[in-house]
Amino acid sequence: MTSRGVGYQTVALRRHPVVLTRPLVETLAGLIAVAAVSDASLGDTSGLIIWVWAAWGLLLLRLIWKIAQWAVEFLIVTPDRLSLSSGLLSRRVAFIPIAKVADMSLQQPFLGRLLGYGELVLELPGQDQETRIIDHVPYSDRLYLELSTWICSRGQI
Repeated sequence: MTSRGVGYQTVALRRHPVVLTRPLVETLAGLIAVAAVSDASLGDTSGLIIWVWAAWGLLLLRLIWKIAQWAVEFLIVTPDRLSLSSGLLSRRVAFIPIAKVADMSLQQPFLGRLLGYGELVLELPGQDQETRIIDHVPYSDRLYLELSTWICSRGQI
């Protein structure tokens, strides 16, 4: 965290690592299945074993891709705006001015409360009453309180 004066901070966060759980579990389960098939296969099935290991290699590449995506995705929060930067090959940056936030709520599932992440739900005014959901935010309760303070100090909510 970087301070910009009294009460003003810039916070840069990655999504909670729990977003990597599913690809990690699938890759490990695939490895166990491939090892079992390789161990149990007898006779002339070497072609099949190569295909099975190649399929697992794709799972491993997918896991590496997900980790790389997670590593370059950031949520940056300042008293003026929220920005979500993402994209491994092509960068995408979405800005939400704090002044445009009409309402904000925090949702934390049971697992999120245990592991320390939540979901920020931002409602933006306009004809469509657009809702933006930023999921798997670490320290979401503290971030919610800080954002609420910034929004309320501007007299928005």
